[in-house]
Amino acid sequence: MSVVGIQEKQKEPIRVFVLGQNRQPLTGKTSIKIRIQRQSDLKYYDWSDDTFKLGASVSQLLQVLTQVSLTDSPGEYYLNTALHSNGFDTNRITNPVKSDIYFVTAIQDGESDASNLPKQGEIRVGKFVVTDRSPMVF
Repeated sequence: MSVVGIQEKQKEPIRVFVLGQNRQPLTGKTSIKIRIQRQSDLKYYDWSDDTFKLGASVSQLLQVLTQVSLTDSPGEYYLNTALHSNGFDTNRITNPVKSDIYFVTAIQDGESDASNLPKQGEIRVGKFVVTDRSPMVF
């Protein structure tokens, strides 16, 4: 499990290294996804409107991760969307809670050829002195 601390309204890069059943890097997948849950109220992030909600009311619970590079980084996937370019942008959260923890879970949705998923990491937001800006890798 990876744990990182960031300041309020900052972006946290998210990367996942995925292995196949043969323990080799798993490539070419669109089924590698993440979900985010907030610790304070156990609500889930809805990617459709950047709001934390109770599970039953979430429209888009999972977000697809993009393969970094088939040639240069096989098996590596990262969060890169129009609204969350190169990481989870906490400034986009419509209903933030100060100094909270976000649990990021990487899964393979609908397939089962990844041998090392699910994985979970934590993003601790607020009241932290950040000296190392290494991305969350899990």
